[in-house]
Amino acid sequence: MNHTLSNFLEHLSSTEHLNLSKVQVKHTPDAGYGLFATEDFSSDTAEPMVTIPSNLIVTASKALQYLKEHDRQQYDELEELPRNNKTIERYCILLFLICEKNAATPSSWRYYIDILPSLDTLKSTQALFYQEKEMQLLEGTSLHKSIMERRSTLSKQLKQLTTLVPSASNVSLDDWQWADMVFWTRVVSIDSQKQAKDEDASEITPDYAMVPLLDFANHTLAPNLRWELDDEGNFQLLAHNAGGSAGEQLYFSYGDKPNQELLFLHGFCIPDNPNPAKFTMSVIPLMMMDEETIEPKMRWLHDIGETHTLILEEESQGDDHPLMKAGVTKHSAALLQLAVLDVDDPIDFILEDDNLVLCFEGKPMANLDELLESVSRYELCPIQQLRASLLLSQALSDHSEKIAETTKEMKSASHANNPVIQNILIYALEELALLENALSKVQDVQSDLGKDPRVLQYIGASQSAE
Repeated sequence: MNHTLSNFLEHLSSTEHLNLSKVQVKHTPDAGYGLFATEDFSSDTAEPMVTIPSNLIVTASKALQYLKEHDRQQYDELEELPRNNKTIERYCILLFLICEKNAATPSSWRYYIDILPSLDTLKSTQALFYQEKEMQLLEGTSLHKSIMERRSTLSKQLKQLTTLVPSASNVSLDDWQWADMVFWTRVVSIDSQKQAKDEDASEITPDYAMVPLLDFANHTLAPNLRWELDDEGNFQLLAHNAGGSAGEQLYFSYGDKPNQELLFLHGFCIPDNPNPAKFTMSVIPLMMMDEETIEPKMRWLHDIGETHTLILEEESQGDDHPLMKAGVTKHSAALLQLAVLDVDDPIDFILEDDNLVLCFEGKPMANLDELLESVSRYELCPIQQLRASLLLSQALSDHSEKIAETTKEMKSASHANNPVIQNILIYALEELALLENALSKVQDVQSDLGKDPRVLQYIGASQSAE
């Protein structure tokens, strides 16, 4: 056990009302440190294994108390911002982490800050900090896009922070990325616990919490540990399911997370993860096939507040559109139909009160659901649906080919002992299977649509014209 961890545990042991006799922190072969039981434990007893006092728990209110004493200007500026806002709440905690990490004179919180992973440690394991080699291996996957978007978002948030809290203008991007990653890999939300204890509450204040000691417990699909809040706001760690024996590692569940999310936030994957994967991609490249309409289409999506992300899931999403049987969400099916509409179709764009309105067959469309419904009633609907399916199948083929190429490389002996690449491989193979399965179903959709008389007539007329 290193000196920093020993100091942290000694600090906890000296804390009033905190008894560590039933647990200990030990090194694990595959996940850094873990939390272990020192005696047999069972869920039959209501007695907690550990109770972590509320004064040790990092929340936005604690962060503000700290900043009031250590950086009064940041405190005053944060106090002026809206409450019950999760973004502001997170900013408070991040600024606390950064301020204490860089403080020349440490407070008692430094014991906790010092056992958090350093930026260098995070850069060696976390997806946000993947270098060119790892990013190349992620080509074609959803995670590649997510990482690029997250990097851009963090830069934008740092600029927003300096607007909201001008005294934080000295916060570096490195510190901001470090604090954000530490936050998301350790935070728990106590909203649900609050709601359970106060069923009559009309509004629950958003509340993130970072809980020292709890964050040593690693993730599993079959947890033997759970947590709950007591009436004083203390965190109780309790035996879960069948419990276990002395010496066993204590695990809790981070939630029903697919491997993409686990790899993105925590740097690992679970083989045969039962939580299904999702594939996401932007519709913008697909809209570029018709240069005359891409700009107004994107403006219309912006004006009605719709996203441009296509989502593909493992299971059928219904029968409102043929592509939904292949796992395409309803929103995504509508985006694909929008993408294939061109100047030869009955669409038009008009400007009303500075908002661009899309009209289909002369009728204004308020949202994507209305567009999908209107296309379904359109005389040439099967042709439009076939065009959407062809557009999607080409995109899926492009992505699956890239992933197949990189997974072949990752399976080589030269990468066998690289844990980062092996976790990427688990995720990439899972996403490749999803794409190949969806592509097969999309091809079935195309086969069915190809039998429609209107499609046959359209194809015949096109061939005659050639």
